[in-house]
Amino acid sequence: MTDRLQEIFNFTASDLNYNRRGQLSPEQLARVGQSRRRLKRNLWVLGLILLALAAGWTVIFARQPELSAAVVVIAVGVVIFALPGLGALYLGVRPAPPITIEKLQGRAKVARVERTSSSGGSTRRYVKTELHLGDRLFVVPDAAISALEDGAEYAVYAGQGAGDIFSLEQV
Repeated sequence: MTDRLQEIFNFTASDLNYNRRGQLSPEQLARVGQSRRRLKRNLWVLGLILLALAAGWTVIFARQPELSAAVVVIAVGVVIFALPGLGALYLGVRPAPPITIEKLQGRAKVARVERTSSSGGSTRRYVKTELHLGDRLFVVPDAAISALEDGAEYAVYAGQGAGDIFSLEQV
């Protein structure tokens, strides 16, 4: 069973040993670091695009003959583009907090559930596999439905406050 769980959740026996001690393994640190670098790069690009749009907006509307109306439109552009752009740049340079591993242990409830999400006046239905452990909910790969035993006791090693499972084992 453990080999199957390792395959589905992408961890090794060495990763599990590190996680039991409340740490990420060097391999897990490398994966998380790569993911964080990609996110920071994307935030920088988004921030620069939004700031460029704010600058363009300002240049276009600063040429308007009616200055009072132009000031209002420019202010709106700053709120819409520049402030989120500066926020994205800040998040792109801010050091990421360290990841703390927490151990959650208890009887597992594994289920395929149908969920809905609404946006823009349309509703979308989708099915996902969930692992409920105590008061925590994790979305897990669909293959986990056949690998996890409903009602069995598991120890899950996850990022504190996050839904990322780094490893797990039946206890």
